[in-house]
Amino acid sequence: MIRVITVPILDLIYKQPMILKLFKSNHPVVIFLIPLLGIILWIPTLFGLNTATGSLPIYQTTLLYQWCFGFLVTMPKLANWIALLFLVVQSFILIRLNFKFIFIESKTYLPAVMFVLFGSILLPYQQLHPALVSNFFLLAAIDRSFVFDKERNQIKRYYESGFLLGLGALFFPNLYLLLVLVGFALVILHNSTWREWIGTLIGFATPVIFYFAFLFLSDLYQKGYSNMMLLVTLPTPKLSITYWMFIPMGLLTVTLAISLLWGLQFVGIKKISSRKYFTLFLWFFILVVGTILFHPFVGFELIYLEAIPLAVLYSIFFAESRSIWFVELMFTFTLGSILATIWLF
Repeated sequence: MIRVITVPILDLIYKQPMILKLFKSNHPVVIFLIPLLGIILWIPTLFGLNTATGSLPIYQTTLLYQWCFGFLVTMPKLANWIALLFLVVQSFILIRLNFKFIFIESKTYLPAVMFVLFGSILLPYQQLHPALVSNFFLLAAIDRSFVFDKERNQIKRYYESGFLLGLGALFFPNLYLLLVLVGFALVILHNSTWREWIGTLIGFATPVIFYFAFLFLSDLYQKGYSNMMLLVTLPTPKLSITYWMFIPMGLLTVTLAISLLWGLQFVGIKKISSRKYFTLFLWFFILVVGTILFHPFVGFELIYLEAIPLAVLYSIFFAESRSIWFVELMFTFTLGSILATIWLF
């Protein structure tokens, strides 16, 4: 069994001796490397080698999150392993979305690799955070709304997208901000109608209304309402950044700028759907960054949401560029910067 797994890995390394070529291939071995990469990135958290990662206080989570995951409060190590499992599963979902919608024209597992990298970059958030749980619903909403073809019943799709975001908001209330993303999909991917906009809003409101109706019937309405208001108005703690962290953060900023500038030029020669998906993920990235910078009650917990557009935008650059040594160098800088950021916290 060990020989069956290790021989293809060694074969890939000997034929393509660069790190990026290994990760961006569609060889089945990469599927085994993705969770291994996650474990390496989460070593400080999984094995208690630092004090930067702490469990989110239970009062800072919604009642639904407490009902589903409250039992893990006394088992923080198990919660961290479950969080890593969720991250890896979401990376595989992102691969499926790429194969379905073809965000990147070459078949590659690279989006999953980049998602695990950026989802792990902030050590204090390597935990079973509500934002990580809500990411499942965000990915499902993307699956319903990022539709380029023209179907007859688009309203149903966008109702379902809003419904899924509403469910996710019951775990992480600030997910309501991603309703704007569905709006971007309506504008960028096809000519929308007012019915689709209304359908999205009604879809989002549906699970929220049923949730509070359940709380009302269970005499938990006041507690649930106060809990939700606390979470959407609670200032998020700021991360303490050490002097040495500016170096890897600066390198990441440079590689991101190069990836975006290259992508803006590259997509101009691609087919219409590729250009529209690139534009959509670019606005997705800008939306989350703008929210982190300017929203007073939202912070870096959105890194799990931001990891989705970052994974796609970086993967387009790394997978499609023909400048082999340059992209290899950029990938090495990116990988090294993320590892340095984790260990410098």
